[in-house]
Order: sequence, then structure tokens, then C-alpha cells
Amino acid sequence: IVFGSNDGNLRCVDGFTGVMLWSISVNAPILSSPICILGKVLCATTAGSVLVFETLLLQTEGIKGLVEESSSKNSNQIGEEKVKSSSSKGLIRLDGEIFSSPSIKGNDVFIGCRDSCLYKLTFK
Repeated sequence: IVFGSNDGNLRCVDGFTGVMLWSISVNAPILSSPICILGKVLCATTAGSVLVFETLLLQTEGIKGLVEESSSKNSNQIGEEKVKSSSSKGLIRLDGEIFSSPSIKGNDVFIGCRDSCLYKLTFK
């Protein structure tokens, strides 16, 4: 389960055990629900940022989890295993705050913004 929080962290917990698999700071509150599309996690913040992270499935001690690969200086850990890091997929800045959760239709993601616009992002 991937979710954001008001403290500016994007987190993933195992849906069966509740064990936190990873947490990463995005430096702004996340009030909308993140989405997963084509092996990526998309997260929108109240600062108007849309962050896209590459993901991979990792199995540790029988628990499958979604693990973000980031160039963050913070070390991501699952139990005692460190996750290898690489660069995030992308950052898109919109002209207003984002409070609404993104919607998906096919490979298109729609995001409403406080600048009174609806944005469409296409993933390939």
C-alpha cells in the first residue's frame, strides 16, 4: 500500500503485515492519493509538484513490496537490506497547489490544480 502524508513523506507498507517497507521525503505535504501506473508511482504535492518514481518489486523474507528507486541522500531500507538507488523518473511543476487525487484512463493521468486547470499527462 502506497500513501502520502501531511508530513511530506511518501510511504509504502505491506498490506498483509502492516510493516513499513519504505518512506521518502518529497518536501511538501501530500493530501492526494498517489497512483501506480506502468511500473511507476505518481505523487502530487500541495506545492504543485508532480513526482514520478520508477519502481520495482522486491521480495524480502517472503514479503513483496513496491520499492522506490531514488537519488535521495536518505537511505531506503527494508529490514536490513538496503535498496539500490538511481535517479527519479521526473518532476513536473504546476502553477498551483494540488489537493485532488489523480485519475487514470489508459495511459493518461488527469490532475486538477488550484490554478483552475486540468492537466493531462501521458505515460508510455
